[in-house]
Amino acid sequence: MSHILEEYAKNLGVLISKPIVSEHFFPILNKKYITLFCENKIQSKQYLYYNIVIDILRPFLNRENIDIIQIDSDGQVVKGVNSSISGLSFKQNAYVISKAAMHIGVDNIYSHYASSKKIPIVNIFGNVYPQVTNGYWSKPHEKRDIPAPWSVKPSLNLIDPKSEINLIKPELIAQSIVDLFRSGGKINFKTLNIGSNFLNNILEVVPTQFNYLNIAKNDIIAIRADYGYDENVFLSYCQNYQFVLITDQLITPVIFEKIKHNCKSISIILNSKTETVPEELIEALAFHKIHFRILTEKEECLKDIRNNHFNVEVLLKNNKKEKIKTIGKKSLFFSSKTIIKDGKQYLSKAHLDANEESSQSNKIIDSDVFWNESDFFYIYEQDS
Repeated sequence: MSHILEEYAKNLGVLISKPIVSEHFFPILNKKYITLFCENKIQSKQYLYYNIVIDILRPFLNRENIDIIQIDSDGQVVKGVNSSISGLSFKQNAYVISKAAMHIGVDNIYSHYASSKKIPIVNIFGNVYPQVTNGYWSKPHEKRDIPAPWSVKPSLNLIDPKSEINLIKPELIAQSIVDLFRSGGKINFKTLNIGSNFLNNILEVVPTQFNYLNIAKNDIIAIRADYGYDENVFLSYCQNYQFVLITDQLITPVIFEKIKHNCKSISIILNSKTETVPEELIEALAFHKIHFRILTEKEECLKDIRNNHFNVEVLLKNNKKEKIKTIGKKSLFFSSKTIIKDGKQYLSKAHLDANEESSQSNKIIDSDVFWNESDFFYIYEQDS
């Protein structure tokens, strides 16, 4: 399969030569650094686990005194980078790349320029074969091409419905970076399971003590009044943040009037065949176009609750999920869920129940409560 440059040269009757760019100086204080470009416009090239790649690499980067600079970040900064720059011209970005020890990214103008400058490159490919658009001027020992593990073939499109680029394991990218530095090191990390909701960040707060949250203005929090409840604290959260509510407390009309302006949805937990939600609350929620549903933890109550509320969505809460069989004593996890209670942060409900803060433990708690939230976890294995 021919490289795209060779096809252009053949069909246009021209010769291939390296690009000539008049680089524009941009001050970089970092002595030794890797440039990272994270695609955020072309969906089929969007790799969403760079933060984990950096986390895996952190011991190596610290040991070698290497920083990571994200270029052309467009305001979307990857967690873990040492710095990010945006708003530069191509000539300024070209200067930054030309001084880098390595470049990481997808096949685009930056990777091709790095190749022309003999900068080692790690390229990941989501929508096209590497042979077509990899670093043309790089020798084999100067580049690592990592194609997505396509089920059949790449989409060859701007949109990949399967997003197969995100099937590339972070440890493969991290190991490729270490190999290009010729350090001889081996990455101590193995992906075991990625939950279906891991890329959706969730912030849950338990309304027992009010804490100001460092979140963006339009971010939505989940208030877990079923984990603990103080009315004054609850009202403070509702009046200061946009929220979805999960509660086992019935909401009075007076309370609803105070919280309705920031409310996006309400889920009320019922665990009795005879317990009902007042019709006036259901009508008020419908009038204000607030999504409402009823949850139950008891399957034997499901039919009766649905009969009592035939015009409301009624679901069984926390369908039991099976334990992931590949975990062992070395297994750890990342969580896209953060639970805040009394000023402390937890990675899961199981850790909240065990009072194990996120700063103290990311070990797996082998319990039904933990596995019921496994869709939000990235489970991996790592030697201590």
